[in-house]
Amino acid sequence: MRIKTFTAHTMTEAMAQVRAEMGPEAIIVSTGSGRSGRNATVTAAIETARAAPGAPRPARRRPPQPAADDIMQAQALDHALDFHNVPEEITRLLTRAAQAMDADSAEMAFAAALDTVFHFQPLADRPGRPLMLIGPPGAGKTVTLAKLAARALLAGAPQVRLITTDVARAGALEQLATYGDALELPLTTARDADELRRQIATDDGPTLIDSAGVNPFDSADMDSLKALLAAGDIEPVLVLAAGMDAGDMADAAGLFAALGARRLVITRLDAARRLGAILATAQSAGAALAEVSLSPYVADGLQPVNPVSLARLLLHNAAQSHSSSSKKAAL
Repeated sequence: MRIKTFTAHTMTEAMAQVRAEMGPEAIIVSTGSGRSGRNATVTAAIETARAAPGAPRPARRRPPQPAADDIMQAQALDHALDFHNVPEEITRLLTRAAQAMDADSAEMAFAAALDTVFHFQPLADRPGRPLMLIGPPGAGKTVTLAKLAARALLAGAPQVRLITTDVARAGALEQLATYGDALELPLTTARDADELRRQIATDDGPTLIDSAGVNPFDSADMDSLKALLAAGDIEPVLVLAAGMDAGDMADAAGLFAALGARRLVITRLDAARRLGAILATAQSAGAALAEVSLSPYVADGLQPVNPVSLARLLLHNAAQSHSSSSKKAAL
């Protein structure tokens, strides 16, 4: 994996440099401003070689290193995996992958291992397909929808459409309407699949759809959600809150994945200490980790997750205090 920092007068110019040199597969590790506060900086990473789709990634032999370095890296990884209560099967996969990697630090060995075992696919700033956020009650779908809408506007989307199918829960419509008013975006409702189908047919910009929280273990709830998803070419994006029981979270994710959810957004990371359930959930669902939320406030946005940022967060949480500010610094 190759990492480089790009600096330009604006963030747009810095991102253009990343695309020009590293291509569309580059992973954005971090963004910020230069020391003067005037320039934009983007740190990006990319694998030095990509295996053919579906082919196993060859293990890279590590060059000889002092035994002390190997021991320190192994201890840091073992401590992080144990602290986060990562399931034994995933621990074995990550440990084996990290040991096979040529890396100068525990962070990069862990990042390379995560990239081998898991998939990462952030959501586009301006999604081409309608996105429907799905998940259990209380997962944070409505706030996440508002954050995605704000990001699309900042990315220059000419118009963003907000639709909600959550019309029965007390206060749900008012909550999203408040966010829509703040962003100066119209909000429409769809009470069933037919209404949703008609509304999607008229959209020509990014369309973000909020759905009611459903019990994944209730077949009637899931059938209703399935009918809504069949209303058009809609991508379901699963939203789950960190801090849930790992087994329940993984089981729920597997059931939502059966409806077509292939990307995962994790919310409430600011209120969770141990994050092994996230890895268990991604593995159970076979879903790509897309975004995380570190704050309940719309202005704070979402953070795209990638192997380097996730490795940094897991190691940092295992070694440091677990305040919201420390997690933001880690990502």
